[in-house]
This record gives sequence, structure tokens and C-alpha cells, in this order.
Amino acid sequence: MYLRNFHSKSSSVMPPTDSTRNMLIENGFDPNTIHLWGYGVDLELYYPRNPDTTKYPKIDGPILMYVGRVSVEKGINDFLELSLPGFTKYVVGDGPELPSLQYRYPDTIYLGKLFGNDLAIAYSNADVIVFPSKSDTWGNTITEAMASGTPVAGFRAPGSLDLITKNSVGSVNDSLEIAIKEAYAHGDSKECVRHITTHYTWDVATQQFLDNLVPIRCHNNVPCEQTPHTKFYQKLFFLMLIGALLKRYFKKRRKLTSKSI
Repeated sequence: MYLRNFHSKSSSVMPPTDSTRNMLIENGFDPNTIHLWGYGVDLELYYPRNPDTTKYPKIDGPILMYVGRVSVEKGINDFLELSLPGFTKYVVGDGPELPSLQYRYPDTIYLGKLFGNDLAIAYSNADVIVFPSKSDTWGNTITEAMASGTPVAGFRAPGSLDLITKNSVGSVNDSLEIAIKEAYAHGDSKECVRHITTHYTWDVATQQFLDNLVPIRCHNNVPCEQTPHTKFYQKLFFLMLIGALLKRYFKKRRKLTSKSI
């Protein structure tokens, strides 16, 4: 109720996926004001790389990798409890469940947190990225993995359904085990990359945002004339947007630099 009332005067509400869009409509949002605005991937960082079998040995077979926070709500237990002979399980990330999982699943390889280039290399060395979350509305792990040429397996849930849309880039299923095996059997590295470069670059995301903008309206719902006053606020808005993006970029760079040191 609060969200619907808060956004009731908005001319454009921009969720990232169809699942979120449908959820908003089911909760009374005007479908005419809802427009998709997805996210992009850093293609200069995430791209297919040659496998490194020294750092990423396939001890029992092809690598199944979880990347993310190691916590209950991410569904990691649903992955690690599966009996998958012929595969090697890896976990990239940290969180409150890590000590418990290391004790219960000692055959899994735990790499801890990885950032930047190290994370990108990990994606490329996996044969399948496993995304077991049922609650995420968007999975950055999914798009980063695909950009790295690795198919993704997940449950039939919003975070996976909206991004894993064909067999060549991964699989979704009510059975995570079936999804993993299908993703491994049918996933195609080139198709994964093509899927991202077609739909999930920052250029695509920016164009979506610009297409969703609507004219500022004055009295009687009539578009305002482009006076110096309105032009000033338009420029101010875009400068604030660019400033926020730059601040986020440099904050991330500082974080990566401090981790590397």
C-alpha cells in the first residue's frame, strides 16, 4: 500500500525485470506507467578467459561454482547437499554460514571472497555457475557469469527466470539437480556472451532509461515549454546522475585497490 501510494504520481516506474513488473501490477500499480530498466555488465572485466587448471583443478570432474554471500537466504544449502558424482563443487564468497558449510561439506573447495580480476577468472574457470537463490529479483552473478562465457543453473524463480531465457545460456528447473545437468549439457560459451552483449550492456541499460523518460508536464497535463528554467533543471538532473555514477565507480575502484594491497 505504501509503495503504491508513494509512486502513484509517477509517470514512469522502472523495475529491472518482467517478474518484478508483474508483481507491481498484482499489487495495484498502473501497468501503463511501468517500464523495464535492466542492469549492465562490465564487459572490460568479464569475458571468456583460458582455463587455469592449476588454480582451479577439476578434482572429480567439471566445476560447479557458487558465487555470492554464504548465507541461508541465498539457498547455498540446496546446492551443496546435492549428490553430484562426476562434478567438483566450488564456493566463492563469505558469510555467516561458511564455517558450518566447511564442516558439513568438506569435499567442497572454498575460495573465500574474490574481487575484480580474480573474480572474473573464477567465473571463466567454472563449467556451470549455480544460482540457487529463490528470493533475488536480479542476479548480478548470472549476468557476470554469462559475460564470462559460463552457463548458469537455477531454480524456477524470478531472479533466474528473467535472465536465463534459453537452453544455450543455462537452465531453470524446480529441481536444481536437473537444471545443473541441463546447463552443463546444453550451455554454449559463445551464446552466453552473445546473450549479454545483446541485452545487458550498460549502453542498452542507458538507452532503456532514456526511452522511459517522459516530458515534464505543467498545468492541465500539458507538456511544459522548454524555457531556460526547465533546461537548467534538466541539466542539473543529468549532472547529479553522472556525479552519482562516478562516485560509485571510484568507490568501487578504491575498494578493489585496498583489497589488492
